[in-house]
Amino acid sequence: MNFDELQSAWNSDEGKDAVLPETLQRLKSAHMPVTKLRKNMRREFIMLVVIISLMGFFPLLSIRGVPPIPFYAMYTALIMLTVFHLTKFYRFYQRLHANTLSSKDNLYEVYYDIKLNIEMYRSFNYSIVPLIMLYLVMIVLDLDHFTATPVTPHKKMTIIISFVVAFIIMVVIVIVLVEWWVSYAYGKYQRQVGKLLDELREA
Repeated sequence: MNFDELQSAWNSDEGKDAVLPETLQRLKSAHMPVTKLRKNMRREFIMLVVIISLMGFFPLLSIRGVPPIPFYAMYTALIMLTVFHLTKFYRFYQRLHANTLSSKDNLYEVYYDIKLNIEMYRSFNYSIVPLIMLYLVMIVLDLDHFTATPVTPHKKMTIIISFVVAFIIMVVIVIVLVEWWVSYAYGKYQRQVGKLLDELREA
């Protein structure tokens, strides 16, 4: 039974009684991995736009104040990076939406599209880390304006060490969270499509 016949059996009324491979039955109950992936992408697109927009008000909400020039320099670079990422993200979503999944070639296209998007997603998130590092460096160079009292060399060194430790911890947390989210939101659907392709290849 080829893929078109399986899909016809799936969509027809008689498909309820048809004997389908275990993978297709699981995908049917999950409303297809691609459909769930589209839902995740819509949710993430909106969430990212809201978060980036709210970040622009952060200096106004801070009690002690945030140096505006370093922050908005970092924020401008972040917006440019986010616009580039969301453009690629939206194009990927459109390709998924237009794909009819009617043949093995369509499934291959989806599989490699998901794989490519995962790498772009990693690149976007990891490229934020240098921006944060640059922001922290600008704060360290401007500590006298950031603090209420003059900063002694000893205190400045303590602050720098604290920033370095905090930055290392933040990088580790970012890596763990990004890899977990990639696996949760994208990786499992890529694996499901890949497993289905393996079954169709062996059929």
